[in-house]
Amino acid sequence: MTRITRRICVPVSFSAVLVLLIAVILTSWNAAPPPVRKIPPNGVSNLKHEEDLRNARWSAEQAINAAENNLGAPDASISDFFRHDTMALIEPVRLALRTDNPDEIAAKATALSERSDLLFHARLYIGMTTKFLSDVGRELSSPLRAQVKEAILASQQALKGADWNTLRATNNTLSRLYDYRLELVENLLQTIDKVNRLKVSPKLREQFQVAIAPLREAMRGNSWDQIDDQYRQFPNFVHAPWFIVNYIEEGRATIKEDVHPSENKKIQSAIDAVDAALQGDSWQRALTQAYGIQVACRRFDGSPCVRILYIDGGGIRGIIPAMMLAELERRTNTPIAKLFDYVVGTSTGGIFDPRQLDLAGVLPQPRMIDAVQDLGAWSNKT
Repeated sequence: MTRITRRICVPVSFSAVLVLLIAVILTSWNAAPPPVRKIPPNGVSNLKHEEDLRNARWSAEQAINAAENNLGAPDASISDFFRHDTMALIEPVRLALRTDNPDEIAAKATALSERSDLLFHARLYIGMTTKFLSDVGRELSSPLRAQVKEAILASQQALKGADWNTLRATNNTLSRLYDYRLELVENLLQTIDKVNRLKVSPKLREQFQVAIAPLREAMRGNSWDQIDDQYRQFPNFVHAPWFIVNYIEEGRATIKEDVHPSENKKIQSAIDAVDAALQGDSWQRALTQAYGIQVACRRFDGSPCVRILYIDGGGIRGIIPAMMLAELERRTNTPIAKLFDYVVGTSTGGIFDPRQLDLAGVLPQPRMIDAVQDLGAWSNKT
Protein backbone atom coordinates (compact mmCIF):
# COMPACT_ATOMS: atom_id res chain seq x y z
CA MET A 1 0.00 0.00 0.00
CA THR A 2 2.82 2.33 0.77
CA ARG A 3 4.37 1.94 -2.68
CA ILE A 4 1.01 2.54 -4.40
CA THR A 5 0.39 5.67 -2.34
CA ARG A 6 3.76 7.09 -3.27
CA ARG A 7 3.21 6.48 -6.94
CA ILE A 8 -0.18 8.21 -6.83
CA CYS A 9 1.00 11.24 -4.81
CA VAL A 10 3.79 12.21 -7.19
CA PRO A 11 1.59 12.71 -10.30
CA VAL A 12 -1.11 14.47 -8.24
CA SER A 13 1.42 16.93 -6.81
CA PHE A 14 2.89 17.62 -10.23
CA SER A 15 -0.59 18.24 -11.69
CA ALA A 16 -1.43 20.67 -8.90
CA VAL A 17 1.74 22.62 -9.52
CA LEU A 18 1.06 22.67 -13.26
CA VAL A 19 -2.50 23.96 -12.77
CA LEU A 20 -1.28 26.63 -10.38
CA LEU A 21 1.39 27.74 -12.84
CA ILE A 22 -1.16 28.03 -15.67
CA ALA A 23 -3.46 30.08 -13.43
CA VAL A 24 -0.64 32.49 -12.58
CA ILE A 25 0.24 32.91 -16.26
CA LEU A 26 -3.36 33.61 -17.26
CA THR A 27 -3.80 36.07 -14.41
CA SER A 28 -0.63 37.93 -15.35
CA TRP A 29 -1.68 37.97 -19.01
CA ASN A 30 -4.98 39.67 -18.26
CA ALA A 31 -3.65 42.02 -15.55
CA ALA A 32 -3.11 45.68 -16.35
CA PRO A 33 0.51 46.82 -16.84
CA PRO A 34 2.15 48.67 -13.97
CA PRO A 35 1.80 52.45 -14.08
CA VAL A 36 4.55 54.37 -15.83
CA ARG A 37 6.55 56.50 -13.44
CA LYS A 38 6.62 60.05 -14.72
CA ILE A 39 9.33 62.58 -13.95
CA PRO A 40 7.93 65.88 -12.69
CA PRO A 41 8.18 68.69 -15.26
CA ASN A 42 10.67 70.66 -13.14
CA GLY A 43 12.44 67.68 -11.59
CA VAL A 44 15.77 68.06 -13.41
CA SER A 45 15.89 71.83 -13.02
CA ASN A 46 15.08 71.52 -9.33
CA LEU A 47 17.93 69.08 -8.80
CA LYS A 48 20.34 71.39 -10.61
CA HIS A 49 19.13 74.33 -8.55
CA GLU A 50 19.73 72.41 -5.32
CA GLU A 51 23.22 71.45 -6.42
CA ASP A 52 24.09 75.02 -7.43
CA LEU A 53 22.70 76.30 -4.14
CA ARG A 54 24.73 73.79 -2.15
CA ASN A 55 27.95 74.69 -3.98
CA ALA A 56 27.32 78.43 -3.64
CA ARG A 57 26.72 78.14 0.09
CA TRP A 58 29.88 76.11 0.59
CA SER A 59 31.95 78.69 -1.33
CA ALA A 60 30.38 81.53 0.66
CA GLU A 61 31.20 79.89 3.98
CA GLN A 62 34.78 79.35 2.84
CA ALA A 63 35.05 83.01 1.85
CA ILE A 64 33.77 84.15 5.24
CA ASN A 65 36.21 81.90 7.11
CA ALA A 66 39.15 83.06 4.99
CA ALA A 67 38.34 86.74 5.50
CA GLU A 68 37.95 86.34 9.25
CA ASN A 69 41.21 84.40 9.53
CA ASN A 70 43.13 86.93 7.40
CA LEU A 71 41.78 90.06 9.08
CA GLY A 72 40.66 88.87 12.49
CA ALA A 73 43.96 89.63 14.25
CA PRO A 74 45.26 93.21 14.39
CA ASP A 75 47.88 93.92 11.74
CA ALA A 76 49.61 97.28 11.46
CA SER A 77 50.63 96.58 7.86
CA ILE A 78 47.00 96.92 6.64
CA SER A 79 45.15 100.20 6.79
CA ASP A 80 41.85 100.50 8.63
CA PHE A 81 40.20 101.37 5.32
CA PHE A 82 41.04 98.01 3.73
CA ARG A 83 40.18 96.13 6.91
CA HIS A 84 36.77 97.74 7.40
CA ASP A 85 35.96 97.71 3.68
CA THR A 86 36.58 93.96 3.53
CA MET A 87 34.89 93.03 6.80
CA ALA A 88 31.83 95.04 5.74
CA LEU A 89 31.27 92.51 2.93
CA ILE A 90 30.87 89.60 5.34
CA GLU A 91 27.40 90.60 6.54
CA PRO A 92 25.90 90.81 2.98
CA VAL A 93 27.22 87.30 2.35
CA ARG A 94 25.54 86.01 5.51
CA LEU A 95 22.28 87.64 4.52
CA ALA A 96 22.51 86.08 1.07
CA LEU A 97 23.01 82.68 2.68
CA ARG A 98 19.49 82.91 4.10
CA THR A 99 18.05 83.03 0.58
CA ASP A 100 17.68 80.29 -1.99
CA ASN A 101 19.30 82.29 -4.81
CA PRO A 102 22.67 80.69 -5.74
CA ASP A 103 23.57 83.53 -8.12
CA GLU A 104 23.20 86.15 -5.41
CA ILE A 105 25.18 84.08 -2.93
CA ALA A 106 27.97 83.47 -5.45
CA ALA A 107 28.16 87.17 -6.40
CA LYS A 108 28.44 88.32 -2.78
CA ALA A 109 31.00 85.61 -1.94
CA THR A 110 33.12 86.44 -5.01
CA ALA A 111 33.30 90.12 -4.06
CA LEU A 112 34.44 89.19 -0.56
CA SER A 113 37.00 86.64 -1.79
CA GLU A 114 38.58 89.04 -4.28
CA ARG A 115 39.36 91.66 -1.63
CA SER A 116 40.36 89.18 1.05
CA ASP A 117 42.67 87.29 -1.33
CA LEU A 118 44.29 90.50 -2.55
CA LEU A 119 45.17 91.53 0.99
CA PHE A 120 46.46 88.05 1.77
CA HIS A 121 48.69 87.80 -1.32
CA ALA A 122 50.02 91.34 -0.90
CA ARG A 123 51.29 90.51 2.58
CA LEU A 124 52.51 87.09 1.40
CA TYR A 125 54.69 88.46 -1.41
CA ILE A 126 56.04 91.23 0.77
CA GLY A 127 57.13 88.63 3.32
CA MET A 128 58.67 86.22 0.77
CA THR A 129 60.55 88.97 -1.08
CA THR A 130 61.85 90.51 2.14
CA LYS A 131 63.11 87.08 3.26
CA PHE A 132 64.80 86.58 -0.12
CA LEU A 133 66.73 89.83 0.25
CA SER A 134 67.74 88.90 3.77
CA ASP A 135 68.93 85.39 2.84
CA VAL A 136 70.51 85.69 -0.60
CA GLY A 137 70.18 89.33 -1.60
CA ARG A 138 73.94 89.69 -1.42
CA GLU A 139 74.21 87.56 -4.58
CA LEU A 140 72.56 90.36 -6.59
CA SER A 141 74.11 93.61 -7.73
CA SER A 142 73.24 96.86 -5.98
CA PRO A 143 70.95 98.10 -8.82
CA LEU A 144 68.95 94.84 -8.79
CA ARG A 145 68.61 94.90 -5.01
CA ALA A 146 67.42 98.49 -5.22
CA GLN A 147 64.68 97.49 -7.69
CA VAL A 148 63.47 94.76 -5.35
CA LYS A 149 63.44 97.10 -2.35
CA GLU A 150 61.53 99.67 -4.36
CA ALA A 151 58.84 97.14 -5.30
CA ILE A 152 58.52 96.01 -1.67
CA LEU A 153 58.21 99.60 -0.43
CA ALA A 154 55.55 100.43 -3.02
CA SER A 155 53.44 97.44 -2.00
CA GLN A 156 53.83 98.25 1.70
CA GLN A 157 52.71 101.85 1.16
CA ALA A 158 49.74 100.70 -0.92
CA LEU A 159 48.63 98.38 1.91
CA LYS A 160 48.51 101.34 4.25
CA GLY A 161 46.55 103.46 1.78
CA ALA A 162 42.94 103.55 0.67
CA ASP A 163 42.97 102.67 -3.04
CA TRP A 164 42.20 99.14 -4.19
CA ASN A 165 43.49 99.77 -7.72
CA THR A 166 46.87 100.97 -6.47
CA LEU A 167 47.17 97.98 -4.18
CA ARG A 168 46.28 95.63 -7.02
CA ALA A 169 48.87 97.22 -9.34
CA THR A 170 51.73 97.17 -6.82
CA ASN A 171 50.96 93.58 -5.85
CA ASN A 172 51.00 92.49 -9.50
CA THR A 173 54.41 94.13 -9.97
CA LEU A 174 55.88 92.50 -6.86
CA SER A 175 54.41 89.06 -7.60
CA ARG A 176 55.75 89.06 -11.16
CA LEU A 177 59.16 90.13 -9.89
CA TYR A 178 59.24 87.28 -7.40
CA ASP A 179 57.70 84.54 -9.55
CA TYR A 180 59.60 85.23 -12.78
CA ARG A 181 62.86 86.85 -11.57
CA LEU A 182 63.79 86.10 -7.99
CA GLU A 183 62.81 82.43 -8.20
CA LEU A 184 65.38 81.95 -10.99
CA VAL A 185 68.11 83.20 -8.69
CA GLU A 186 66.77 81.17 -5.79
CA ASN A 187 66.68 77.99 -7.89
CA LEU A 188 70.27 78.52 -8.97
CA LEU A 189 71.47 79.01 -5.40
CA GLN A 190 69.59 75.94 -4.22
CA THR A 191 71.12 73.90 -7.03
CA ILE A 192 74.59 75.10 -6.02
CA ASP A 193 73.80 73.95 -2.48
CA LYS A 194 72.79 70.54 -3.83
CA VAL A 195 76.11 70.20 -5.65
CA ASN A 196 78.03 71.11 -2.49
CA ARG A 197 76.21 68.32 -0.63
CA LEU A 198 77.32 65.73 -3.19
CA LYS A 199 80.70 64.05 -3.38
CA VAL A 200 81.42 64.67 -7.04
CA SER A 201 84.55 64.36 -9.12
CA PRO A 202 86.58 67.49 -9.99
CA LYS A 203 85.50 67.01 -13.62
CA LEU A 204 81.79 67.20 -12.79
CA ARG A 205 82.28 70.15 -10.46
CA GLU A 206 84.17 72.00 -13.16
CA GLN A 207 81.42 71.31 -15.73
CA PHE A 208 78.83 72.72 -13.38
CA GLN A 209 80.82 75.84 -12.51
CA VAL A 210 81.47 76.61 -16.17
CA ALA A 211 77.76 76.19 -17.02
CA ILE A 212 76.49 78.58 -14.33
CA ALA A 213 79.21 81.21 -14.77
CA PRO A 214 77.24 83.33 -17.32
CA LEU A 215 74.20 83.49 -15.05
CA ARG A 216 76.25 84.46 -12.02
CA GLU A 217 77.81 87.20 -14.11
CA ALA A 218 74.33 88.43 -15.12
CA MET A 219 73.34 88.57 -11.45
CA ARG A 220 76.06 91.17 -10.95
CA GLY A 221 74.63 93.36 -13.72
CA ASN A 222 71.58 95.59 -13.78
CA SER A 223 69.14 93.75 -16.09
CA TRP A 224 66.60 91.13 -15.12
CA ASP A 225 66.11 90.25 -18.77
CA GLN A 226 69.75 89.22 -19.03
CA ILE A 227 69.31 86.90 -16.05
CA ASP A 228 66.26 85.38 -17.68
CA ASP A 229 68.12 84.84 -20.97
CA GLN A 230 71.08 83.16 -19.29
CA TYR A 231 68.80 80.89 -17.28
CA ARG A 232 67.05 79.73 -20.44
CA GLN A 233 70.41 78.83 -22.00
CA PHE A 234 71.33 76.45 -19.19
CA PRO A 235 72.43 72.97 -20.33
CA ASN A 236 70.09 70.23 -19.18
CA PHE A 237 72.65 68.69 -16.83
CA VAL A 238 72.68 71.81 -14.64
CA HIS A 239 69.38 70.70 -13.10
CA ALA A 240 70.61 67.12 -12.57
CA PRO A 241 72.07 67.69 -9.04
CA TRP A 242 68.64 68.75 -7.81
CA PHE A 243 67.06 65.43 -8.80
CA ILE A 244 70.05 63.34 -7.75
CA VAL A 245 70.04 64.70 -4.20
CA ASN A 246 66.27 64.27 -3.91
CA TYR A 247 66.42 60.65 -5.08
CA ILE A 248 69.28 59.85 -2.71
CA GLU A 249 67.39 61.39 0.21
CA GLU A 250 64.29 59.43 -0.73
CA GLY A 251 66.29 56.22 -0.81
CA ARG A 252 67.89 56.81 2.57
CA ALA A 253 64.53 57.69 4.11
CA THR A 254 63.03 54.48 2.70
CA ILE A 255 65.82 52.36 4.18
CA LYS A 256 64.85 53.65 7.63
CA GLU A 257 61.31 52.36 7.15
CA ASP A 258 60.07 48.88 7.96
CA VAL A 259 60.70 47.25 4.59
CA HIS A 260 62.04 43.86 3.61
CA PRO A 261 65.82 43.43 3.96
CA SER A 262 66.10 42.60 0.26
CA GLU A 263 64.43 45.93 -0.54
CA ASN A 264 66.95 47.76 1.63
CA LYS A 265 69.77 45.96 -0.12
CA LYS A 266 68.38 46.90 -3.52
CA ILE A 267 68.00 50.57 -2.57
CA GLN A 268 71.49 50.74 -1.05
CA SER A 269 72.93 49.18 -4.20
CA ALA A 270 71.20 51.87 -6.28
CA ILE A 271 72.62 54.61 -4.03
CA ASP A 272 76.10 53.11 -4.32
CA ALA A 273 75.74 53.10 -8.10
CA VAL A 274 74.94 56.83 -8.04
CA ASP A 275 77.94 57.55 -5.80
CA ALA A 276 80.16 55.68 -8.23
CA ALA A 277 78.72 57.56 -11.22
CA LEU A 278 79.34 60.89 -9.48
CA GLN A 279 83.06 60.09 -9.58
CA GLY A 280 82.93 59.93 -13.36
CA ASP A 281 82.63 62.67 -15.98
CA SER A 282 78.93 62.65 -16.93
CA TRP A 283 76.07 64.27 -15.02
CA GLN A 284 73.59 62.51 -17.30
CA ARG A 285 74.99 59.10 -16.39
CA ALA A 286 74.71 59.93 -12.68
CA LEU A 287 71.11 61.09 -13.17
CA THR A 288 70.28 57.86 -14.99
CA GLN A 289 71.63 55.87 -12.07
CA ALA A 290 69.59 58.05 -9.69
CA TYR A 291 66.42 57.00 -11.50
CA GLY A 292 67.25 53.49 -10.29
CA ILE A 293 66.79 54.68 -6.70
CA GLN A 294 63.31 55.91 -7.55
CA VAL A 295 62.44 52.54 -9.09
CA ALA A 296 63.77 50.69 -6.06
CA CYS A 297 61.71 52.92 -3.74
CA ARG A 298 58.53 52.39 -5.70
CA ARG A 299 55.46 52.29 -3.47
CA PHE A 300 52.11 50.59 -3.65
CA ASP A 301 49.27 52.77 -2.30
CA GLY A 302 51.77 54.88 -0.40
CA SER A 303 53.07 51.91 1.66
CA PRO A 304 56.27 49.86 1.35
CA CYS A 305 56.09 46.77 -0.84
CA VAL A 306 55.01 43.63 1.01
CA ARG A 307 55.81 40.20 -0.47
CA ILE A 308 53.09 37.60 0.12
CA LEU A 309 53.51 33.94 -0.84
CA TYR A 310 50.28 31.99 -1.29
CA ILE A 311 50.51 28.19 -1.63
CA ASP A 312 47.52 26.44 -3.15
CA GLY A 313 46.22 23.06 -2.00
CA GLY A 314 45.30 19.97 -3.95
CA GLY A 315 46.22 16.91 -1.90
CA ILE A 316 49.12 15.03 -3.48
CA ARG A 317 49.58 17.92 -5.92
CA GLY A 318 51.02 19.91 -3.00
CA ILE A 319 54.29 18.28 -3.98
CA ILE A 320 54.49 20.65 -6.99
CA PRO A 321 54.69 23.96 -5.07
CA ALA A 322 57.09 22.24 -2.66
CA MET A 323 59.36 21.50 -5.62
CA MET A 324 59.09 25.06 -6.87
CA LEU A 325 59.94 26.51 -3.46
CA ALA A 326 62.88 24.13 -3.11
CA GLU A 327 64.22 25.29 -6.46
CA LEU A 328 63.70 28.92 -5.48
CA GLU A 329 65.71 28.37 -2.32
CA ARG A 330 68.43 26.62 -4.31
CA ARG A 331 68.76 29.41 -6.85
CA THR A 332 68.67 32.27 -4.35
CA ASN A 333 70.61 30.40 -1.66
CA THR A 334 68.14 31.96 0.79
CA PRO A 335 65.45 30.32 2.94
CA ILE A 336 61.89 30.99 1.86
CA ALA A 337 61.14 32.70 5.17
CA LYS A 338 63.60 35.46 4.26
CA LEU A 339 62.24 35.94 0.75
CA PHE A 340 58.64 36.75 1.77
CA ASP A 341 56.98 38.83 4.46
CA TYR A 342 53.87 36.65 4.76
CA VAL A 343 53.26 33.01 3.82
CA VAL A 344 49.68 31.71 3.60
CA GLY A 345 48.16 28.59 2.13
CA THR A 346 45.08 26.45 1.63
CA SER A 347 44.77 22.76 2.55
CA THR A 348 48.16 21.10 1.93
CA GLY A 349 49.54 24.51 1.04
CA GLY A 350 48.97 25.58 4.62
CA ILE A 351 51.05 22.71 6.01
CA PHE A 352 54.37 24.20 4.95
CA ASP A 353 56.00 26.33 7.62
CA PRO A 354 58.91 28.08 5.89
CA ARG A 355 60.18 29.35 9.25
CA GLN A 356 60.99 25.80 10.32
CA LEU A 357 61.46 23.91 7.05
CA ASP A 358 64.52 24.06 4.86
CA LEU A 359 62.70 22.98 1.72
CA ALA A 360 65.83 22.68 -0.34
CA GLY A 361 67.15 20.19 2.22
CA VAL A 362 63.88 18.40 2.87
CA LEU A 363 63.08 17.98 -0.82
CA PRO A 364 66.26 17.23 -2.80
CA GLN A 365 65.84 18.25 -6.40
CA PRO A 366 66.66 14.95 -8.21
CA ARG A 367 64.41 12.88 -5.96
CA MET A 368 61.52 15.32 -6.44
CA ILE A 369 61.91 15.25 -10.20
CA ASP A 370 61.80 11.47 -10.19
CA ALA A 371 58.72 11.53 -7.97
CA VAL A 372 56.87 13.89 -10.25
CA GLN A 373 57.84 11.91 -13.34
CA ASP A 374 56.60 8.71 -11.71
CA LEU A 375 53.37 10.46 -10.73
CA GLY A 376 52.90 11.71 -14.29
CA ALA A 377 53.50 8.27 -15.75
CA TRP A 378 51.02 6.74 -13.31
CA SER A 379 48.43 9.43 -14.24
CA ASN A 380 48.85 8.70 -17.96
CA LYS A 381 48.27 5.01 -17.41
CA THR A 382 45.11 5.65 -15.48
